[in-house]
Amino acid sequence: MKEEKIGQITLNLDHYPGEDLYSDGEVEQEMLSVVRDRPDGTYQDAIEAHCNWPFLYHLSHLRENIVRWVPMQGTEKCLEVGSGCGAITGALSEMCGQVDCVDLSLRRSRINAYRHCYSDNIRIHVGNFQVVEEELPADYDYIFLIGAFEYGGLYIGGENPYRDFLEILKKHLAPGGRIIIAIENKTGMKYWAGCREDHNGEFFSGLEDYPCGGPARTFTARELRQLARSAGFGEDACEILYPYPDYKFMHTLFSDRRLPEVGECKTNLCNYDRDRWEIFDEKLVYDMVIRDGNFPFFSNSYICVLGEPIDVRFMRFSNDRKSAYRISTEITGKEVIKRALTKDAWEHLKTMHENEERLQKRYEGSTLEIVVSATRGRDSLVYPLIRGHVSLEKVLDDYLSDKRFREFRELFAEYAERIDYGREAGISDLDLVFSNVLVPKENPFGPWKIIDCEWTTQRQTGPGEIAYRALYCYLLEDESRKTCDPDKLLDQIGVTPEMAAAYRSAEMEFQKSVTGGYAALGEMRENIGNPVRRLSEMQRGLDVKSGPNSRLQIYEDPGTGYSEEVSYFPDGEVGDIPGSKTYHIRPADGCRNLRIDPCSKPCLVKVERLLLGGKPANAAKLLTNGKSLGGGAYLFTTSDPQIELRGSKLRPEIPGDVEITLIVSGISGKIAGRI
Repeated sequence: MKEEKIGQITLNLDHYPGEDLYSDGEVEQEMLSVVRDRPDGTYQDAIEAHCNWPFLYHLSHLRENIVRWVPMQGTEKCLEVGSGCGAITGALSEMCGQVDCVDLSLRRSRINAYRHCYSDNIRIHVGNFQVVEEELPADYDYIFLIGAFEYGGLYIGGENPYRDFLEILKKHLAPGGRIIIAIENKTGMKYWAGCREDHNGEFFSGLEDYPCGGPARTFTARELRQLARSAGFGEDACEILYPYPDYKFMHTLFSDRRLPEVGECKTNLCNYDRDRWEIFDEKLVYDMVIRDGNFPFFSNSYICVLGEPIDVRFMRFSNDRKSAYRISTEITGKEVIKRALTKDAWEHLKTMHENEERLQKRYEGSTLEIVVSATRGRDSLVYPLIRGHVSLEKVLDDYLSDKRFREFRELFAEYAERIDYGREAGISDLDLVFSNVLVPKENPFGPWKIIDCEWTTQRQTGPGEIAYRALYCYLLEDESRKTCDPDKLLDQIGVTPEMAAAYRSAEMEFQKSVTGGYAALGEMRENIGNPVRRLSEMQRGLDVKSGPNSRLQIYEDPGTGYSEEVSYFPDGEVGDIPGSKTYHIRPADGCRNLRIDPCSKPCLVKVERLLLGGKPANAAKLLTNGKSLGGGAYLFTTSDPQIELRGSKLRPEIPGDVEITLIVSGISGKIAGRI
């Protein structure tokens, strides 16, 4: 047997073809040097220093989230197909008894081995799975394909490679074993919104069902279920879960028993590897499809569980932080479980439990109830599942959506008053953000329940500081929420601009302490620098280049109102005044009112000349939906500017032909919105 030994890990090279058939290039040699020189497994500073997609994708600990939700006892035997640089291997090694890896690349397998060289339960087979599998046992409790199944057509071959792939994998399962596949959804929301297809880099390739073929293929949920059935898995042996924002850097796992709620899908700019377009606001479109019950079709990725279903409803990972604060939150049908993801994070959870009890005493007798946990085992806190309540965040969002600004201000003031109760107690909950406040569905001013008291301080704080942080976090997640007029809200609770600046500075320092000073995923995306090209900005640029839409449109009202059917686009002549155009309009007999739409965007309009029946008329006779600036000038901040000429009571018809000379100058929508 040909083999290579790295630490406690053996690489079986019996089926290695002698060269790596796929690679990210020389960056892999750089990664090999990094992991070889860092046996402690800390790579974050190297990820930030190199600041590229391969380092982030292959070495980030956040990749492990995609398997951390799987319940294991520590004795399971697992097979990982397509193990690559070992982004998932280490987590499986900690979770189960034995991990067998298969990968085509020797260099990637060496990276895997060096980063886990102290693990004694990992074996790596280097070679094509179709050849290696003939020597693999048939007793695996779990077989994982994380970003590997889509390449079945390339490596398995045949007329039905994906069905055959599943049938081959199925032979290697122990009784009751499961296959777990993580894969992109070819109809994922990000592809409609302007992301390139992950494997071939083309726009809309998957949505068009891969007309040009390619090395990989992804599937809809329906197609995955059909493949499972064709490979002999029954109706109840194929469960689809929804990793968000995708399987690569999942922070939340949804299921059909707990689909996302409106407002939860707000982490959508994930173009770490390529440039992209932003054709629309994915959060708003997600909100719409969630309300309509269509989220599964648009989920960016799927986890497909083949075999006995796993009892998981919802899990959220809070581990884009330093090691001491990395935790997960799981919601079952009866309870909420917070679990430490690292050994030192258990100390953080124990402190959180102690502070819940102290905060409970502070708010005793008030309208705030702290939901206190019970400890379970040596890594978890357990909470009761709260029913009949919604988050304060959702109520405030509903108020904004319905333009109920007065109710928003009243509820915010109520919040600031309630959180001030018992401030002399010597402990304050800094994490009283709106999403952690649960209010009764029927009456948001009823008693409130407080969850997730993760960040507390022993110093006395006023309501302004905590309310500022809650509002800051609220606006940070969605800029459209700024319609709540945050300056006015802060002023009504006595937070001055100077105080707000100090609180903002303190918040920045706090965030650094939580992350350990490392860049969060969002910062890494910015630093890698693949651009986001926004369709709205491109359109504004085109508008600026072409000027306002100068197709002046005329509407005639014969006494029954205006309609598109009785409208037309007259040709204009270049006027004798620079920049002007003159229009000669001949209203039909019986035309009582005439409307002139000078363009189709916000603009400034100067009426230089107006003749009615060949006689000069005062521009004051005109009615507009803009603001008169005097001297025949008007400012329109709407994208539907209108100038109207009405007949009089004495003479209900427009008096003869109309000649009007206009100068039209467009202004940007952003400027119009600020006026």
